[in-house]
Amino acid sequence: MKYKHTQIFLGLIVVLALAAGIGISCGGSSTNLRDDSTMTESIELIEATNNIEEAFISSDIQALQNYIDPDTFEFYETAITENSQLLPGFQVIFGTRQLVAIDAIRAVYEVTYENKKYEITMTLGEDGIWRLKDF
Repeated sequence: MKYKHTQIFLGLIVVLALAAGIGISCGGSSTNLRDDSTMTESIELIEATNNIEEAFISSDIQALQNYIDPDTFEFYETAITENSQLLPGFQVIFGTRQLVAIDAIRAVYEVTYENKKYEITMTLGEDGIWRLKDF
């Protein structure tokens, strides 16, 4: 039963993201993302992704708020707070991430959920912290 609720919550997030026009193919940038075999994540980016995983596992909404872009968090805040018990399921999905493109201010990962691939984007804030932007 717990798994079914996680599926419903994750499906809702995907639908909300698509309806809002954020996520997979949204945006665009004047920067050139590298998408070759020489891509590497900075120590700061690795630390941010590790902290996000920990926040999902522990259902720590405050920690998540620190690692989600403020506009994105505002969009998802109600869903996150009302379904915090389902957040560990996101760690499972986030844990499947594979870096597909990166530049100095943006990293794009591919994650897998129910055998389907989705892209999530992290951006580097002016404060030097990497945050989830599109997911």
